[in-house]
Amino acid sequence: MFDSYDNTEKTYEIIYSDKTTVELTTQELYEFFIFTDTNIGGDFSDLKKRLDSGYAVMGDHMEWDWGLGCNNYKGRITITRITPPKIPKATLQPFQSGACDHKGKYINQAGGVRFWVCPKCKKDLGDA
Repeated sequence: MFDSYDNTEKTYEIIYSDKTTVELTTQELYEFFIFTDTNIGGDFSDLKKRLDSGYAVMGDHMEWDWGLGCNNYKGRITITRITPPKIPKATLQPFQSGACDHKGKYINQAGGVRFWVCPKCKKDLGDA
């Protein structure tokens, strides 16, 4: 029976020696690993741990020749984890308003609405 891993998110990629790239889900990588002779030592959980730690794993691209009954070497493969795109961090801009010139303005929340307040003149200075 096959292990059942996620089957929707393309998490890994195989780069062949001719620079062809194939993106795989964890389940597709598992099936590739068990059905293909790649000369990668260890079991699938070891491979997955190495990939998830950020390492690239090198192997052989072997193709089965049914006529000769043996594997033919096609070149090297590199298996890596696809890194997700980085989401930029939000930055809080300092409050600027002509309503008052006091320092130390802060954000208050009431009824699910966030707004700026001046501690000196106690003015509501608009939504945050």
